[in-house]
Amino acid sequence: MKKLYLALLLSLLAMPAFGAENSIYKKVVKSGTIRCGYVQFPPNMMKDPATGKLSGISYDLFNRMGEAMGLKIEWAEEVGFGELVSAMETGRIDAICTTVGVNSARAVRADFTDPAYFIPTGIWIRADDHRFDKNTDLLDTPEIKIASLEGTVFDAYIKSYFPKAQIYSLPQLSGLSEQMVAVETSKADATLLDNYIGGQYALANPGKMKNLMVKGQNFRVDPVAFMILKGQEDFKSMLNVAQTEQILTGELDKIIESYKLPPNSLYTRTLPFQNKQ
Repeated sequence: MKKLYLALLLSLLAMPAFGAENSIYKKVVKSGTIRCGYVQFPPNMMKDPATGKLSGISYDLFNRMGEAMGLKIEWAEEVGFGELVSAMETGRIDAICTTVGVNSARAVRADFTDPAYFIPTGIWIRADDHRFDKNTDLLDTPEIKIASLEGTVFDAYIKSYFPKAQIYSLPQLSGLSEQMVAVETSKADATLLDNYIGGQYALANPGKMKNLMVKGQNFRVDPVAFMILKGQEDFKSMLNVAQTEQILTGELDKIIESYKLPPNSLYTRTLPFQNKQ
């Protein structure tokens, strides 16, 4: 019996640590490349429809991180919001290298780096619609339709805050601005969308849409971060160090400033010892 216990103990000690053979960290260090998935989400990630050229805050930031780590960044695949996790689980990509909203629903299957920055979200309605000006709770009724793109954080917010409202669902590969189009054309009464995309649409279509700011406040302000698989602590640690370095050296601030964003569209992450005016 003692020999049996000894043999079992030795076999257990000889086994590799759980998940070691699936270590993304070891894979990317060995290959020298991070295979990135990305989703179009201005100003984080944009793709020129004519040339296919990528740009955006996330694009520039992750490329700088790659340079600092001595790793090649391969922008391997554009994915829809509904397949962010499955694209990683199937091994097609190593990470979602576009910053995306951090929320509980996504955290069930995925993990995130530290937030890169914060994005404010607004309630967008038609400019001539005054039904909800003083009470946004009126949106939470069965007669109201709210435009939503499934798989986005905005879809999760809508279902959480306005569960009684009807969902006007958009096709998975629709652009986020299509939520604004649905409201402007009266297919829906309202939508939730970040202030940058919503604001750009409102500027391009003057007098059509407005951000329903109640008491001058944003509806929400949420962190955005890079997404990775659960249990990849070494990989996450490496990315966090590289990202923090870009913040400390001021490189992230320079990237953000280069895109000349309108006010109230993005808030930077301030470290405890940083003094920002």
